[in-house]
Amino acid sequence: MVTYKPQSEFDNETNSVWQNLILKTYSENEFESNPRGMRVLEVLNGSYTVPMPAYISLVKRNINKKFMFAEAAWIISGSNRLSDLTKTMKMYANFSDDGVFLRGAYGPKVVDQLPYIVDTLVNDNDSRQAVMTIWRERPAPSKDIPCTVAAQFFIRDKKLYAIFTMRSNDAILGVTYDVFSFSMIAKSVQLLLRAKGVLCELGTLTVNAGSLHIYEQHFKNIYQWSTTTEVDTALEETVNSLRWVDTYEELINKLQELSN
Repeated sequence: MVTYKPQSEFDNETNSVWQNLILKTYSENEFESNPRGMRVLEVLNGSYTVPMPAYISLVKRNINKKFMFAEAAWIISGSNRLSDLTKTMKMYANFSDDGVFLRGAYGPKVVDQLPYIVDTLVNDNDSRQAVMTIWRERPAPSKDIPCTVAAQFFIRDKKLYAIFTMRSNDAILGVTYDVFSFSMIAKSVQLLLRAKGVLCELGTLTVNAGSLHIYEQHFKNIYQWSTTTEVDTALEETVNSLRWVDTYEELINKLQELSN
């Protein structure tokens, strides 16, 4: 079991959770499958929990920071425009059916349901009904089928907890960016609750994935990613500064600013 302690003022537990997750998925996988002709090592019903805001700050992971912020802004602003993402991640053009929009975009579904989530929790702080669905029933053939099925939010002990259910989660490319985007959706809920007089801090994010997997192209990097300790302190400072954003609109603007 790999253990990790960040060498910075921020105790970014997400790094160690991710390192353990990829090592276990690689070395203790349950299945080897070949979706669309690509070899993957896979764990069914994989699950992990991280504190929010969750993000990966390991230098050797070499994440696309501008895309990380752009994707989160794209989602919580409700956009489905391809051009909002290709500025920072050109490969997303491969998933658009018409070259203009992404059919599986989370944003429109998330923004449409945020008022329901907030009102449900305002009316009953202990509610178990604050659920949003992202999956489209009977989705038509598309290059962009959503990986996330649903999200649920709880207020417990004055903290906001988020649980995301996914049909599929790439432990390398997916987890790296998903945990931050999911945290920013939760942050949006937190800020909208605050605007209605319900104060709570961010708690943990739990992700349950039907298929948690690693593609063959990433096998060669598992050891170095799971043992490295160097962190991007500038990224950690930037993400932690988002804790002090006051409004939902300010969060969108801040994320958009960071993506440029």
